Amino acid sequence: MDAFTRNLEKFKALRARQSTAQKQKSYQEVIAIGLAIIEFSAKAPDLQIHTPTFHKRVANALLKLSQPRAALEHFVAARDGLVDIRAKRKLVEPRRLVG
Repeated sequence: MDAFTRNLEKFKALRARQSTAQKQKSYQEVIAIGLAIIEFSAKAPDLQIHTPTFHKRVANALLKLSQPRAALEHFVAARDGLVDIRAKRKLVEPRRLVG
């Protein structure tokens, strides 16, 4: 298994855990996993993880926990990330795995 595949599997596992935590309304876990995904995206740039999505999820969880100032920071980071992606047109598909 090459590094790309290992990173992809790790990302899929983190994303699945976050989805489960959101369904269970475990907002502390949503925040922790979201921050882990954001940190992981810097270590695995070849995956091109769409971090604005995870900043938004963290911000929404922070709002549910009555932390609007912290949520605002993540909403701004999400907005800035989207603006940056659109400005640089970084919408290239990552390498696809073959069978």
